[in-house]
Amino acid sequence: MLRLIDLLYSCADGESAWATFLRALTEHFAATVIGLTTTASLQAVVGVDPIELQKYQKHYLGINPWFGQDRSYPEGAVLLTEEVLPLAAYRKTAFYNDWGKRNLVTHAIGGAIQITPTMMLFLSVNRGDSQEPFDENHRETARMLMPHLKRAANLHDRINGLEERAWVLGKLSFPIMYVSTTGKVLWANQAAENLLRSGCGLCLRGGKLRAEVSHEDVDLQRMLNVERAIVGGRIDGYGGWLQITKPEDSSELSLFLTRPPDSIRRSIGVPEVNSGFLVFIATQAVDANTLASRIRQTWGLTVSEAALAVELLETEGLQAAAEKLRISRNTAKTQLSAIFQKAGIRRQSELVRKLLALSIMGSLSAG
Repeated sequence: MLRLIDLLYSCADGESAWATFLRALTEHFAATVIGLTTTASLQAVVGVDPIELQKYQKHYLGINPWFGQDRSYPEGAVLLTEEVLPLAAYRKTAFYNDWGKRNLVTHAIGGAIQITPTMMLFLSVNRGDSQEPFDENHRETARMLMPHLKRAANLHDRINGLEERAWVLGKLSFPIMYVSTTGKVLWANQAAENLLRSGCGLCLRGGKLRAEVSHEDVDLQRMLNVERAIVGGRIDGYGGWLQITKPEDSSELSLFLTRPPDSIRRSIGVPEVNSGFLVFIATQAVDANTLASRIRQTWGLTVSEAALAVELLETEGLQAAAEKLRISRNTAKTQLSAIFQKAGIRRQSELVRKLLALSIMGSLSAG
């Protein structure tokens, strides 16, 4: 599993890396065909003859029953064949009889990696008639991969869009740096250097990145030093969000740590032996009204639900948020349940991370 994740994050280097990852995923699932698809085109696929791929692109994608009948999929959810279309019904379709059966696409597991107003990126893992259907163990593996697939896809689109040149990274108006797992800053753009010189929330001590507030520094060092591993059913060690306080005015910096693709690491001259993090730093303050508007648009929340979501980002818990909004705890719990359902999340900590992503990036594509 960890090898799959490492291969996945290398996909930001280009489409050839996606094929390498998909081939490894094929072996892991004992699958015949695996593809990354949108409703309009193939993005990457392994296990199918090129001529058959052309036929799929030109015709059979349009009649693929997984995408037909205005089907909608919750982002990040993983579904089995029977949950989308019963196998008996699938075998009656023209898609199966004219293309799927011949190309060993019978049993499937998959789901929407990322959904935007104009596009859905979809993972499909398939087996042929002679193999067993996928089961709950396969679903759990795929579920663990989904957030990393989303982040890797965004890295490919966003970071590769910078043309993989250090001078472009250096000219960005927001701070970005490369930090080793020991905390040593190996590269920083001009905006990051200015921030570190100011010593506002973050600083350099002995060439290492440190947070001024001691308990936040402990969290930062722990995140930088964590080994990539499976912990509690989750894959850990690939970064995430972290808030850092600026002691002089109690405002906050928002850090996003991510394992970089090799091409970015090479472009800024970091040795191949290093396995650190790109650290993106957002210094703008979170505006509650703007954030409330964004989350209402993104998740379709009501005004009261959006207000509670914003308070949860700024207070210590549900009870404190309810008191500030002057609502009962039961009302807050009902609203929180609705927020979870609409946002497709299950934990309050996940909600806070996504709210932070919205407040900094303006969308949930930051992961």
